[in-house]
Amino acid sequence: MKLTIDDVRSRFIKHFDGSTGNVYAAPGRINLIGEHTDYNNGFVFPGAVEQGMIAEIKPNGTRTVDAYSIDLKDRVQFSHVALGPCSSSRENCTRSLRSML
Repeated sequence: MKLTIDDVRSRFIKHFDGSTGNVYAAPGRINLIGEHTDYNNGFVFPGAVEQGMIAEIKPNGTRTVDAYSIDLKDRVQFSHVALGPCSSSRENCTRSLRSML
């Protein structure tokens, strides 16, 4: 599924409160040789791939993160204060992203 920023924006409006947030996009990347060696004078061979990620993010005024996956057609909600066990690897990835932000 190849989505555009406009696709993400229209789904954000549909699944949330009808308003918009900030859109962020990141290209896909692979390492054919090496992993985490580029900063240790090791050998790496990174390359770009067609896949990437687009996310629209907006504060909702609560202590709850509410995320929707267009690809999986699934929604997850969790507190951004108390991190307990995750119900899936997708939720774990979303929580990890939340902690970095």
